[in-house]
Amino acid sequence: MPARDMDRVTNAVRMLRDHEHAALIAALDSARYRQLLCDWKGFLERPVASAPDTSMATHALGAVVSQRAWRLSQRLVRSAKKIDGETGPERLHEVRIHAKKLRYLVDIAPSFYEAADLTRIVGSLKKVQRVLGDYNDARIQETRLLECVGSLSGDRDAASALFALGRLAERTRQRRACLREQVVESLARFGDRATQSACRRAFGPRRPREGSR
Repeated sequence: MPARDMDRVTNAVRMLRDHEHAALIAALDSARYRQLLCDWKGFLERPVASAPDTSMATHALGAVVSQRAWRLSQRLVRSAKKIDGETGPERLHEVRIHAKKLRYLVDIAPSFYEAADLTRIVGSLKKVQRVLGDYNDARIQETRLLECVGSLSGDRDAASALFALGRLAERTRQRRACLREQVVESLARFGDRATQSACRRAFGPRRPREGSR
């Protein structure tokens, strides 16, 4: 790409960045954000109840974590069965959140579970999280590149820049399509018999070990 066209592309990207930065500043200066800070401060300064709720005090931590982890693992499996090549990005983002929540739960209580089961579950979760994250990045990158194309479309002298941006956007689209296939595959692996057996042994109602209080 000629230096002149590279400058046009760089300026287009800079304009997008500046627009997003202005939106961030506006959000931080908004009445909504100020109210959020005020409410948070009020919550932190609120007196502690003299008689706290003890309804969960008799439950072992391991049992509580496992119950929640079991529900999340099954939700992830059900979601995996509905994911295909036509699933929208919003739905994939929801699945990504489920995987993150399950990973967080497993990470805070690793000693409650058998090492072999934990290794299989975490390994499968890592693959799901990685490919979903890569897919989301590719989707956003494609959107930004197309926005750059739109911002330069009125410039008659930017033909080669538009061509280069179009090729980059197409390459990113192809990568996103490939990653979508990997998303389906990684979710299918999480739902396979071996991984689900590990989840059942670790989190299911008939766990071999009880967590400490």
